[in-house]
Amino acid sequence: MYEADDIDIQRAMIMTVHSSTIKAIIDIALPGPRDISKIRTTLRYNELFQMIWQSLREEVRKDKEQKISGNHHFSCS
Repeated sequence: MYEADDIDIQRAMIMTVHSSTIKAIIDIALPGPRDISKIRTTLRYNELFQMIWQSLREEVRKDKEQKISGNHHFSCS
């Protein structure tokens, strides 16, 4: 079992809420070894954090709008 500090994540994948397709692949590109207590204060970390959360917020907003309008799209795999 690995601790979070031991995992070297290179990319983050953002999925769309209903069609489950890839919305974005974001290259993390943070220097290693990654000490979270130091990385969290860097400009790059904060840019990535904002970029990822903005993308997720958009998907949540779309989901809420579809639920309000009654436009539910479910995909069956």
